[in-house]
Amino acid sequence: MDNDNQIRQRIQKLVIMSGLTKPKFAERIGFNKANFNLILTGKRKVPESLVFAIVSNKMATFEYIVDGTEEDDRTSKRFSDISNSGGGAVTINNGNSEKQSQRADAITNKMLDMLSKGIDNIMSMQLRLEKHDKTESSDMDAIRQRLDERNKLADRFLTMLDEKDRQLEAANEQIRRLTELLSHKEKGQE
Repeated sequence: MDNDNQIRQRIQKLVIMSGLTKPKFAERIGFNKANFNLILTGKRKVPESLVFAIVSNKMATFEYIVDGTEEDDRTSKRFSDISNSGGGAVTINNGNSEKQSQRADAITNKMLDMLSKGIDNIMSMQLRLEKHDKTESSDMDAIRQRLDERNKLADRFLTMLDEKDRQLEAANEQIRRLTELLSHKEKGQE
């Protein structure tokens, strides 16, 4: 049985231990449900991204998925596997084959790359948001200024309308008086 099948079995065990269905488990760790099912049935190789998703969602430790070491077993293994070789150099013997070590290193490197890209994306998003906030702030200031100008113009327009209204009322009053005078004059001539 190769390491990929062992990892697949550990993931299946995690699904069972979680009490979730395969699709619910995939959803919980943020993994594509169809791909997750293909991986568990052995039709696809276990990708590093799946291991990363499980570890980042704290469903299991990296060591458990890759090496199969349990929590208690892992602690004692950590101390027993570190040995001091002759000249004071420390070597770590993880007890795995070279292929398993390379796979674990590849997964670790992939996880670090994904984290690095995630941090880079977050930083660029933050810069864009800061730039957008500055632009938005200046845009909002310009909009407020234009609204103030329009409000002032509207106030002036309303004042002018009121003045014209008064002038029209005065003109109407003059016309009414003239009409009255004319009607009195006509009555007086008759």
